[in-house]
Amino acid sequence: KLCPYHFVPPGLLIPLTAIYDTRYGEIEEKQSELRRNLHFRLGLPLDRPLLRTSNALTFGAMEMRDRSSSKSGSSLLRDVHKEIPSSGVSGGIMSLIDGSYEYYHYLHDGIDDNGWGCAYRSLQTIMSWYRLQQYSSINVPSHRF
Repeated sequence: KLCPYHFVPPGLLIPLTAIYDTRYGEIEEKQSELRRNLHFRLGLPLDRPLLRTSNALTFGAMEMRDRSSSKSGSSLLRDVHKEIPSSGVSGGIMSLIDGSYEYYHYLHDGIDDNGWGCAYRSLQTIMSWYRLQQYSSINVPSHRF
């Protein structure tokens, strides 16, 4: 069964419609090869999955598919590294992340994870990066079950 999916990848000024055979899953080799070919023909980077069905736009009552873990109006900070001034440490090396992420901090969302939540909040921050770069459509894990 053929189904159209609409995308607006970075660098393209107009929307793109790709028609995929829905009998195949996204990781099926035929779909992967088709997406790789589209990336090549459109001059899109080959290191980012920009044309997965989970990254497609939605129309009608829904706006663009939410690619982040949070809903609109989120209290999460995004890309906090951009506003941090240089430390001025002599001989220090600055390394920055490429792409956007949401910053999850302990005691956020009404969860008292002070003293144990740092690693889990770091995991949430990393997962948000994968979602915002469109490598994953899996929700960022929460403390709630």
